[in-house]
Amino acid sequence: MNHPSLLRMPGKRGRFPIERILPGPPARYSVVEMPKGFFTVRDALGVRIYFGRGPVAVVSSPAPF
Repeated sequence: MNHPSLLRMPGKRGRFPIERILPGPPARYSVVEMPKGFFTVRDALGVRIYFGRGPVAVVSSPAPF
């Protein structure tokens, strides 16, 4: 089964988190906290996937797609 990675970002005004499907395993991505609660997510090639408020996490999807 293929369980993709999910980028979990905060929802607006404290609502449910927003999830974005990413290719490859979660280990392929790095999450770095910047000053003042901002986060940067980059892939294995160094390409920036996300920059914004956190908390942010890259996790394996519990369900196959």
